Amino acid sequence: MAAGLFVWSGAIGAAAAVLLLRMAWSRPRRSVTANLAGWGLMTLALALAGRGAGAWGISMASLAATAVAFVLLAQAAIVTPARRASPPVRRANIMPAKGTGWRLPRRFATFLLSVPCAAGAAVLIALVVRQWSQAAGEANANVLALYAMPIGWAVLMTVMLMQARQSVRLVMVVIPILVAAAILWAGGRV
Repeated sequence: MAAGLFVWSGAIGAAAAVLLLRMAWSRPRRSVTANLAGWGLMTLALALAGRGAGAWGISMASLAATAVAFVLLAQAAIVTPARRASPPVRRANIMPAKGTGWRLPRRFATFLLSVPCAAGAAVLIALVVRQWSQAAGEANANVLALYAMPIGWAVLMTVMLMQARQSVRLVMVVIPILVAAAILWAGGRV
């Protein structure tokens, strides 16, 4: 019976958190306090639901939050009038502008830094994670390393591609490689 109470409390709290976040986001000025309160209530609600029934409880609380968000978005879509403004003119910058070169060496260098070099850095980071988590058992260490590599690669590649200068990209890939290599060379004692 107590498990059901935790799940219901979590679901109601998650729904209330969505309402609180909607209220915070609809203010004319950003309110950090209201945003923190909304996200804090969401975290507490999910923790309560998880305490009651584990992953199933968290999914039930998430379902309640999603349902409330759907109702709020549907209501906003119905009552918001359609705008008659012309669509914004945007350029994706996929192709170079007329009169400028293709800058193929720069593009190739960006590819090399953000794909194979970043992947190599992510592999080294995953090996460090595996080495540091050996105390949890070999199987757990392997699983953590298998999770760390694609997540590290995605984060590193995304941050690198948001940089405008190649030198910053180079530093962002060289530093993790050097630090991870040093930790692996030291045997994880760093």
